[in-house]
Amino acid sequence: MPGALDGIRVLDFTQMMLGPYATQLLGDLGADVIKVERPETGEWERGLAMMGELVEGDSAAFLAMNRNKRSVAVDLKNPVARDALLELGRTCDVVVENFRPGVMHRLGLGYEHFREVNPRIIFCSGSGWGQQGRFAEENRPGQDLLIQAMSGLAANTGKAGDPPTFAGTSIVDATTSLTLAVGILSALVARERQGIGQWVQVDLFSTAISVQCQEISA
Repeated sequence: MPGALDGIRVLDFTQMMLGPYATQLLGDLGADVIKVERPETGEWERGLAMMGELVEGDSAAFLAMNRNKRSVAVDLKNPVARDALLELGRTCDVVVENFRPGVMHRLGLGYEHFREVNPRIIFCSGSGWGQQGRFAEENRPGQDLLIQAMSGLAANTGKAGDPPTFAGTSIVDATTSLTLAVGILSALVARERQGIGQWVQVDLFSTAISVQCQEISA
């Protein structure tokens, strides 16, 4: 039986957890996910040993977030590769990336570049601090533990009177990944109704703040 997203093609530039977990969910639903990786070494997380070990040369974390995907090795700074990726974008429904703001634009692979070749494209960006604002402009790195600290999540975790305590798992990454997946699915529905694509944006900091606001209101 075909999956719910059978016939949907996703061009996946993501790495670590925020993006790959979201695109894996799309693959689980039947989408054709094409993962773009660096030549020779692949995505950075492939070499991230868990408990000091790899599984047949790959990280268990990488394997846990990249099932149901195909991979292609591409040097993003190569002009020929850029043109090839844009040409591939003509056949895709969704492009997903989680570089720092502005990186894809500088590579000639931003929303406006893909929209020019495919007006129906849904371009999706995940980041630490959002695409605009002070933290984004300062080009700060975005990472789960940093966000837990900056958002106050760590201060609201643990026992009363204890110092700030980080969650025992990458809760911000996971929650933002789910938000990204929902955003992509919503954009696909909107495209069916309106006939145009859009730029979906999520970030770790806003998600962490939102989660805490929901807890307080509850």
